[in-house]
Amino acid sequence: MPCPFCGGTRAVASLFQGNLLESISFNPLGLVAIVFLALTVILPRQVQQISKAIAAKWWNLRQGNQYLVLIAGFILLWGANLPRMI
Repeated sequence: MPCPFCGGTRAVASLFQGNLLESISFNPLGLVAIVFLALTVILPRQVQQISKAIAAKWWNLRQGNQYLVLIAGFILLWGANLPRMI
């Protein structure tokens, strides 16, 4: 069964080599992770404020809705990786 995170390491490696399209083709989540880490280093206070705002909204959701968001995210990632795995 294809993993929603498969290709993450290859995506990050490709991005560091300057291959943006190849990186996205491996796994778009790799690009998101690198951008988040770069912003955390460059703008730590702003990232912390945004993280706190997102966390506050997350914890205000009912537990059932939190599960639905997580499941939907995994399904979207899995669906994005599925064509590459077949």
